[in-house]
Amino acid sequence: HRDLHSFPTRRSSDLISLRIRKPIFALVKKELQLQQASLMGAVGLLVLHIGVIVLRKYHPYAKDSAGEVLTAIFWVLWLVMPVIIGSVAVAEERRLGVMEGQLCLPVSRRVQFAIKGFLTLFLAIFLGGVMPMLLETTGVALGARNQAFTSDNHTNEFGFFLFLLGSAVFSAWLALVSFFASTLARSFLQAVGLAIATFFCCTLFIPVLADGRMMFFDRIPVHSVLPLVITVPTLIVGLLWLAYLNFKNFRDGWPLWRRNLLGFAGVLVFI
Repeated sequence: HRDLHSFPTRRSSDLISLRIRKPIFALVKKELQLQQASLMGAVGLLVLHIGVIVLRKYHPYAKDSAGEVLTAIFWVLWLVMPVIIGSVAVAEERRLGVMEGQLCLPVSRRVQFAIKGFLTLFLAIFLGGVMPMLLETTGVALGARNQAFTSDNHTNEFGFFLFLLGSAVFSAWLALVSFFASTLARSFLQAVGLAIATFFCCTLFIPVLADGRMMFFDRIPVHSVLPLVITVPTLIVGLLWLAYLNFKNFRDGWPLWRRNLLGFAGVLVFI
């Protein structure tokens, strides 16, 4: 009895942990670590792009030669980054076997999904749309002429703004499709394959259902913008909703594909 009273007593206030929980910051840091390989690839692509700009400045090519065309369209390689970033987002965590444990964290799945989706879109738009335009405009300002950026379509500020906006929107679309494919896959390579299939399905098939022509093969008729006004938001909301369902409740096999096929069928019926 005397030994028990010899132990020092601690007040209840001392038992409260002084550690400040920052779950949002931890999730953001985790997502950046997950995209480490993608960011390293972007650094390598940045070095190559700077080298191409320097080569274009100090080694002028003949007009319409293969060298001039290849160096002028080198910036298109940046569009690979949204596909890589989106495909890594969920599938790589499943491959590493840490996805189930993260869903048990004291943070709602909606918050985890929102942080993952926001960072994926942000990195994809910045690296796929903003970065190549920034490098090319800087190169043109320093004397590295690029025929794609000095044509009549991009000489005025408004034309260049539309070109920049189009690149950012296309990068976001690639990231969204790849992100959705990543929620279906168990590895990065599977996600890339599913992203390519989903991209061509949505880009070539849905405009036909929306009373339009096939993109990349013919123009969309301009007599009515209502098909696009209905199709684009519906498709974006449908892909995000299906991606969220796949993220929070991944059931491999036929149940997974049945849910997504029914979801796509509902989107098409609504359009």
